[in-house]
Amino acid sequence: MDRKININTTSNHAIQVHPHGIVQAGDEIDLFELMSKLWMHKRLVTVTTVVVVILAAVLAFKLPAAWESSTKIYMADPSDLTDLNIVWGLLNNDETANPITPERTYSHFYRALTSPKVQRKVFTASGLEAKAIEGVPDSQKEQTVSAFWEGFTKDLSIERSDEEKKNGPISFIKVSYKSDSQTMSANLINDFLLPEAYSYTRKLLLANLESDRSRKLEKIDRQIAEIETRFIESNQTKEIAIRDALAVAKAGNIEQSKNLNLSRTLGDKSFMLGTRILNEQLAIQKQEINRYQLFSRNGKPVKDTRPYLPAVASILIGDRQRVAGLDLKHLKWNSVSQDLPALIPASPVKPKKTMIVALGLILGLMAGVFLALIRIAIESRRTNFS
Repeated sequence: MDRKININTTSNHAIQVHPHGIVQAGDEIDLFELMSKLWMHKRLVTVTTVVVVILAAVLAFKLPAAWESSTKIYMADPSDLTDLNIVWGLLNNDETANPITPERTYSHFYRALTSPKVQRKVFTASGLEAKAIEGVPDSQKEQTVSAFWEGFTKDLSIERSDEEKKNGPISFIKVSYKSDSQTMSANLINDFLLPEAYSYTRKLLLANLESDRSRKLEKIDRQIAEIETRFIESNQTKEIAIRDALAVAKAGNIEQSKNLNLSRTLGDKSFMLGTRILNEQLAIQKQEINRYQLFSRNGKPVKDTRPYLPAVASILIGDRQRVAGLDLKHLKWNSVSQDLPALIPASPVKPKKTMIVALGLILGLMAGVFLALIRIAIESRRTNFS
């Protein structure tokens, strides 16, 4: 036979207690009574909270510190690229052209920063790779380096973003690096990453300029070759004409013309000048062809002291010498601008000790209240069945 126990609550709702559970006639809870019971178990709540806070504090001080340093990279000022664009203009026949823009060098620099090849060089040059395999057996070195490399790429952050200013949005690159070393977080950016990115960008732009120079020199050499070819063809045509006239003069047994002024009016009847004069003209014509050295045929022979054609010499002394003599290796410019270098952080970014302790306090309080509620429920059940 089932037993039923009727309990009257302050809200006048009856609660029937059966052996298999409690059936409530109403759903209202007396919060004051609950708070009163919780207050009776304040020691349990306090002890639990204190224990959890202590554990959180120990954890906060035991976790390894992580230091983060960062810097911002902006577009260069157009004036920083003046010398670079002067050279570009000389190589492209337009000294006023400005195709190498700050946006272009900025994009090249971002490409360098995010290049796995550049980052791998930084990983090795900074000593992180050597540190990773220090004391590690040879059979595990490759796997260890791979794991450290993955961690390095996660700790290195490179982001492009826009910052609103009075004159409009300003694009910048934020470079950040987290390290377990306070000084390494800044040194890796300042001493390894940024210099390598500058070097990469410089090599890329210089390669483009060298390509422009090669095309410019090829164009100049074609121009010289055309001038020399026309000169040779013109002299060969004259020589052929003299030989033809000499052959006719020999056939007609014309040794010497009596009128030396005939050469101005003879036209295609130059054979009437006679063999003597034509032979002299032929000798002079041969000397004319061999009088100059040809740049397109002979290059720059060391022992050849013959002059170049006047038109060729002006090109060689002018455009070609200026283009070939450009000192690209010592050309200076700023691909990007940087306000401040990455600074050594004053405090670690991890662990956040205050936040961990605060979370410990909240979780400890919640755990204490939960344990108190369980104890209250157990005590209530014992009371109901007693």
